[in-house]
Amino acid sequence: MVEILPEKLLIKRNVDDDCVNFYYRPVVGMFYRKRLSMVYNLMKSEKYGRILEIGYGSGVFMPALQKHGKELFGIDIHDYHSEVKQILAKAGIKAELQYGDIGKIPHSDRSFDCIVSISVLEHVRDLDTVIDEIKRVLRPGGTLVAGFPTRNAVSSFLFEMLKFNHEENHPSDQNRIIGAIQKKMKVRNITRFPSFVPGGLSLYNAVKAINEQP
Repeated sequence: MVEILPEKLLIKRNVDDDCVNFYYRPVVGMFYRKRLSMVYNLMKSEKYGRILEIGYGSGVFMPALQKHGKELFGIDIHDYHSEVKQILAKAGIKAELQYGDIGKIPHSDRSFDCIVSISVLEHVRDLDTVIDEIKRVLRPGGTLVAGFPTRNAVSSFLFEMLKFNHEENHPSDQNRIIGAIQKKMKVRNITRFPSFVPGGLSLYNAVKAINEQP
């Protein structure tokens, strides 16, 4: 099982869209942790110099990323970066965290060997601009590993149970996301959960792609 931060260390915001508690619930927590495992399994044979996590949230995934990168970075649109950095330090994890929008990543060209994005791209309307921005900060040969939900009747029903409007809050479905990545990068792997059902009936997807642009 992929390593995550202990629940007692997490910052929990008192807002409706904060789902960090879900990782530690008996049933829904299995699915939320599975998202991380899918991304982690696409990385686990690789070692990277500099990793950027886009949308790092409360830093849940940083313990796993630490095993694969010499330097960790994170951007997010919330405003408690210093608090998360302190919590990660208590767990023995050093990461440079700052405000940043995926449409305008606050790092220079060719800064990273790997970019990780979990449940972010489905919120994006202008995917072409965002993938171009990811390519800009990836070095040639660098890796993008992204996870995002499948939009179908089953997933919409499950999100509805969580009082979350899947279609309204996720303007891009899995086909748009995969297509946008394939236009700009070389897709090496696509995994789905559950793996035994057709892609359109799955619940979650993970993609590994390489920036082949010289």
